[in-house]
Amino acid sequence: MLIETHAHLDYPDFAPDFDEVLRRATEAGVTRILTIGTSIESSRRAIDLAEKNSNIFAVIGVHPTYAKEAGDDVITPLRELAKSPRVVAIGETGLDYHSLPSKATAKDKKVQVFANALQGETEEQIDASIEDGAYKSKQAILFEQQLDLAVELGLNVVIHQRDAWEDTLEMMRPYTDKVRGVFHCFGGSLEQANEVVDLDHLVSFTGIVTFKNGASVRQVAAQIPLWKFMVETDCPYLAPVPFRGKRCEPAYTRLVAESIASARERGRRAVGAQMLKTRRSVSLQFAALALLSFLLACCATPKDLQHHVIISVKDQKLALLDRETLVAIFPVSTSKCGLGDWPSSRCTPLGELEIAEKIGDNAPLGTVFKDRRRTGEIVLPNAPGRDPIVTRIIWLRGREPQNANAFGRYIYIHGTPEERNLGLPVSYGCVRMKSEDVIKLYDVVGIGAQVSIVDTPLATVVPGLASETQIASTNDGGMVAAP
Repeated sequence: MLIETHAHLDYPDFAPDFDEVLRRATEAGVTRILTIGTSIESSRRAIDLAEKNSNIFAVIGVHPTYAKEAGDDVITPLRELAKSPRVVAIGETGLDYHSLPSKATAKDKKVQVFANALQGETEEQIDASIEDGAYKSKQAILFEQQLDLAVELGLNVVIHQRDAWEDTLEMMRPYTDKVRGVFHCFGGSLEQANEVVDLDHLVSFTGIVTFKNGASVRQVAAQIPLWKFMVETDCPYLAPVPFRGKRCEPAYTRLVAESIASARERGRRAVGAQMLKTRRSVSLQFAALALLSFLLACCATPKDLQHHVIISVKDQKLALLDRETLVAIFPVSTSKCGLGDWPSSRCTPLGELEIAEKIGDNAPLGTVFKDRRRTGEIVLPNAPGRDPIVTRIIWLRGREPQNANAFGRYIYIHGTPEERNLGLPVSYGCVRMKSEDVIKLYDVVGIGAQVSIVDTPLATVVPGLASETQIASTNDGGMVAAP
């Protein structure tokens, strides 16, 4: 199963055989397609396609090369468009200095010769340079608006960058830990890819990896961590070999994945599975159904199909099952703000989720985490006046529309120093556990393990749990082994 993470299906190139394009994609194993808006009107068309086709989701935004035509305020119309449940990200947005006015002027040989003769700038070149500055400024303003909107709505961003590397990163840095993005159609060096990864973003590869002159990009795809990239076509552009020069389409996502798999000496199936995990992890919200946020699990680690975690908001308990056999029960604390999954809310989501990432291997009990990084501080249980995330983080992503924002809202199962409050709903959306309990859970469950959050008693949903009396003794924070 593959996800086409960047297509432009609203373009007229696909109008003559749109249904056939979708059919070929399905036959190639491409089960979800993100169609990307490049202007307000293009974004409207993307939403229309997504609302008419269950396997298509919309990303809305204003492309930097449309900056001249765009109004000064794009955040207002995009915010309105984002109300559609089929919208899963913002973009593509960014900076593009490839075709600046001064470059067009420089192509005029008469101007170049005249300028060289005078050993200075012509009036045309001066005007073009001024226009360059205005064009870059407009791009930056629209880019910032879209980043702000992504933060406001809890969505990820699709980043376009061309000949503007340093300026793009400079604009992204203030948004670190506020928004996550993917640098699409990546064609840079491994060092640049690592810069993106270090800012907690992803890169995405196109059919360029199949080109004869795409060796450097293939090398990057072969070396970057598997959980830090995605695949796309950017259709109708950049058709992979053997279709290079022809119209590209979502079905060719498979060719991109196969080329990367070959470069990495991994099987096609492994890379495909990782791409699906990646889309399910960052957001992503990047594809509603839980579909397809960014992954944070390594393809080399098999998905945990053995364990099942069930959290009862009603009981404030967590049950751990092994092959649907009850193993243990732990006291927890869910949100005091109630239940739900609205962007930026502090509610605990309900429904079916899965473990997207585990953070904190071998960290001492009480280790404090800020923005998922160790601070070096240790906070003991029930330390007065302290309420940080401690010990371990088990990051969840949703599998359903009702919890599609969970990953982007940073919903974790994590340790808390406020162990005295376990059994009461006092968190801000996450699921809190006793430090020693979260270590036990962390050491057992793996990436991909199912997590069910319900608003009913455990006794009604856990096989083998005959009555609520079996879990009554966990109120003191202890662990109860299943009979």
